[in-house]
Amino acid sequence: MRTLAGIIALLAAAMTIACASGSGAKSTATPRAASPTKAATAAASPTSAASASPQPTLAPPTAPPAAASTPVPAQPTRAVPPPAARPTQPPPPPPPPPPPPPGVTLDISADNLQFAPTTLSAAAGTTVTIAFNNAEQGVPHNIDVFSPSGASIGKTDVITGPARATVSLGALATGTYPFKCDVHPFMRGTIAVR
Repeated sequence: MRTLAGIIALLAAAMTIACASGSGAKSTATPRAASPTKAATAAASPTSAASASPQPTLAPPTAPPAAASTPVPAQPTRAVPPPAARPTQPPPPPPPPPPPPPGVTLDISADNLQFAPTTLSAAAGTTVTIAFNNAEQGVPHNIDVFSPSGASIGKTDVITGPARATVSLGALATGTYPFKCDVHPFMRGTIAVR
């Protein structure tokens, strides 16, 4: 690297001298002490030996100035929207309610201070309706039905015959359901549910 710099300096000096001799102008280069390499080169060079003018000093080559970096304006940031929710299928509708249990209507009559029939039956889970017929002229009766544990589960109003009334007992579980007339408690019967 040092030899290359020396050669460049030598060539530059020779050109300066040649230009100065041909135009009659003096060199304006600042004199500088010759380096040992330059002195040896100058002594060996016939052109240099003939000229007694001092050697011009050249500044060592420098790297070109770095390009100024131009700031790049920042792009405005945009909020990224959340991903759109996928449309979901609505859940299937619930199954329809089960059909009501099959119903049965039990006909019970009151006549001559007794029920007829006194024993009836129905299937378990069946909705039971009592159709009560008071056939006794001028005599009040009703029907009151009880659960197997003894609680009243449904009764008709007291009606004076001849008249009709109904009472729905709903779906009954397996068991024996007694019934009676509240006006004449000795009038009794049962509904067997199996």
